[in-house]
Amino acid sequence: MLEQQKVLSKKLLIGDLSILYLSVFLTRIGFGAIVIIFPSYVHAGPFLAGIVLALYPMVEAGSALPVGRYLDKSGRRKPFLMGLFMMAILTASIGLTYDVSLIAIAHAAMGFAAATTTIGSLTMITDLTKTSNRGGGMGLFDFANIAGYAAGALLGGRLELQFQDNPGYSFLATGALIFIAAIFSLFLVKEPEHPKSETPKSLNPLKGLDEQTKSLLPIWLGITTIVGLAFFLPKIFPREELFGASRLGLLAAAGLAALGIGATGFGRLSDKIGRERVIMIGVIGQTGLLAILSLTYPHWFDNLPLIGVFAFLASALVPSVLAAVGDRVRGEMRGSALGLYSMMLSIGLAVGNVMGGYVGEIAGVRELFLAGLVVFLISSAITVVLRIRKPNMASRASL
Repeated sequence: MLEQQKVLSKKLLIGDLSILYLSVFLTRIGFGAIVIIFPSYVHAGPFLAGIVLALYPMVEAGSALPVGRYLDKSGRRKPFLMGLFMMAILTASIGLTYDVSLIAIAHAAMGFAAATTTIGSLTMITDLTKTSNRGGGMGLFDFANIAGYAAGALLGGRLELQFQDNPGYSFLATGALIFIAAIFSLFLVKEPEHPKSETPKSLNPLKGLDEQTKSLLPIWLGITTIVGLAFFLPKIFPREELFGASRLGLLAAAGLAALGIGATGFGRLSDKIGRERVIMIGVIGQTGLLAILSLTYPHWFDNLPLIGVFAFLASALVPSVLAAVGDRVRGEMRGSALGLYSMMLSIGLAVGNVMGGYVGEIAGVRELFLAGLVVFLISSAITVVLRIRKPNMASRASL
């Protein structure tokens, strides 16, 4: 009888996670389409467009910690659903105007919606997994994200061609897709069991993390800054000369597919051999990927196998870092701690958007990837220094 209950409990757990992953996947299809469509839709120079893009992650950063604390106090499901419905409405509303100010306001509000969906989904996955399988759980989450973005990149390229005379329709279609994901989640996503504290022991999310996990913050900031740079690429790509919208979508989808497949495998590998070893694999892959993208531009299609290998290795970073955070954070502060990492994600995206706008205005694509390589090397070096320094400080304190 006890064995049957365990099997039933495991099936229910798998079912809950599968529904959550599917919801994330559908939502990210919409986000991925926006990444392709948005930069060319905003009628502004590269730097101003970069600022408009940066408003989204800036607001997401500012709201991440309060949202995380609310999740700890009141639950995960309702904020997650609220964010999905908000995102659907705001995305569709952008398609109704070309006014840069109105677009900026809507895009900024989308940042709050993004905070609730991202932190809500991450926290629910942490609740539904254990240390022995959390890497795999985060890998599948990353796969759902990346696969959704890949499908969205293809969809965005298609919508851009389909509605080139009326580009606002692309945002209406994308908003409708996110709305479908919200309706789907409303009926199927359940509130997971989780520790709850009416009064958090500390409002400081760092209190919920140990020193090793805190030391990962710089490299996480480096990763997210590079994502922000990548989001700006469609604005400065010489499409007419080199790529074209559909070919750009194909290239983005191929790279994202390699990242998604790798994330699942490396997440599970981190459950077996440890998070730190897998993080090192990711560092090697990310460094090589940025280097090869900058050195071989504009001949990326001639070097796809090599780019694919490095992209595959780079996919080890996100699931292993997120699993390390989930392993070590105190149960009653999961939302707050993951809110901190979401805040760093948003800051990195904002910095990457602005940096991308500036580099795009004074230089080009090659320099954009070189800037990303410098950022990642510096952030990785800071993490290494912190991880070496913390044990030394602990040993001195014990003398």
